[in-house]
Amino acid sequence: MFTTYSHAELWPSTPLGNQLTRSWSFVEQEAIWPWFYVQVARDDGSDVACTMLMIATVPHFEQLLQQRSARLWLEQVQLVTPGYMNGKGEWMLGRLLELYLAEDVRGGELGHVFRVGDGQSYTTHASDQNFLKRRTTIFSALEHLGPP
Repeated sequence: MFTTYSHAELWPSTPLGNQLTRSWSFVEQEAIWPWFYVQVARDDGSDVACTMLMIATVPHFEQLLQQRSARLWLEQVQLVTPGYMNGKGEWMLGRLLELYLAEDVRGGELGHVFRVGDGQSYTTHASDQNFLKRRTTIFSALEHLGPP
């Protein structure tokens, strides 16, 4: 989850005067948990513009995947992992190749597995990855990047 503070709000909110959006000079992440940094392309019919989204949870990332269309697609997805997860002791950014839901073959508990570009895999599951079985693919760079 990302937290915003009123003193961090930029004024005016947007250069185009859109009252539905707000701009912030910074946001805070309260949970030490992996999150997504996603480049999204939007085609308005005459031009394609790209922006970056910071997405805090897998369910919110799944919502974005469901919104893909000929006018909105993902250009790249980066996974941001905390040090305890990536084993480096610091936050790391890596190209996300695959995300899937996995279950522990011994007890059925569910968790997510993230496979990144350097060949590493990380999981939110408490079990060793050797005991995890793929249940559902949520994201594949080969399938979900670029226009559908």
